[in-house]
Amino acid sequence: MAASKKGVAALTTEYSTNYPWQWEPSLEGAYFAGVVIERTPGMRKVGFETLLNNDGTPLEESISMRHLRPCPPEVNTRFTVGDIVDACHNDGWWPGRYIWRDGNNCKVKFENMDPPNQTISYTKRHIRFHHEWSR
Repeated sequence: MAASKKGVAALTTEYSTNYPWQWEPSLEGAYFAGVVIERTPGMRKVGFETLLNNDGTPLEESISMRHLRPCPPEVNTRFTVGDIVDACHNDGWWPGRYIWRDGNNCKVKFENMDPPNQTISYTKRHIRFHHEWSR
């Protein structure tokens, strides 16, 4: 955990863009890592690790608790063809389907990216099992 601006331990979290009010429609389905830096009733101010303002500083947004989840656990495991995974792509974690492994590279197919059904190659450390968070 990192220190927050108010001196309280900050929690690492992820923000889901699976909601109709999202600020960028092209980001739908992705999760973005951040750190909770301030708490108010029902809301959390999050400093994002990979999303930046135009001046290069980390983006900070106040977000409803219902749009945040804890980061999934890191699991060292083998993927099977057809597994639903998240791949670290364009500053976030995007859901896709594990297709095959080619040497040190793993192929992931994305049905909901633009263009649809594209397949991208990643190293194993950039892929994790997909987790849905329920309350």
